[in-house]
Amino acid sequence: MMHPYFKNPLVSLYYNREEGIGMAVWQGHVQGPDFREAILLCLELMSRYELRGWLSDNRKVKSINIDDLQWSLKVINIRTAAISLLRLARIPSEEEDIRSIVETMLDGELEFASKGQLCHFEEVQEAMHWLTKPI
Repeated sequence: MMHPYFKNPLVSLYYNREEGIGMAVWQGHVQGPDFREAILLCLELMSRYELRGWLSDNRKVKSINIDDLQWSLKVINIRTAAISLLRLARIPSEEEDIRSIVETMLDGELEFASKGQLCHFEEVQEAMHWLTKPI
């Protein structure tokens, strides 16, 4: 069962300590100080509960600030080296323009794949199944 960790109009964060997984459900216009704070909270949650899997559900993202996205990739790459995360699942935005921008940047800059596994999904259940199966 997923437990709530944090919620604001931009993101809802959940975790399941027993399964070792967490999830961020993003929505709306992803940008600015609230976005940066949410990224830091995601990393704090991963570290605090030693999560092994993470799902970023981006289906409801309407827009994203490129500078904020670049900042988040740098922070994530630095911080994931110190945490136990082994799998990262992502459900892309329903907005085609956002999907293209985020996929291009993530695929080009996210170094997580060298440490663990990165996989894209279309449905939450499919992603959760992958995150919870033995490595």
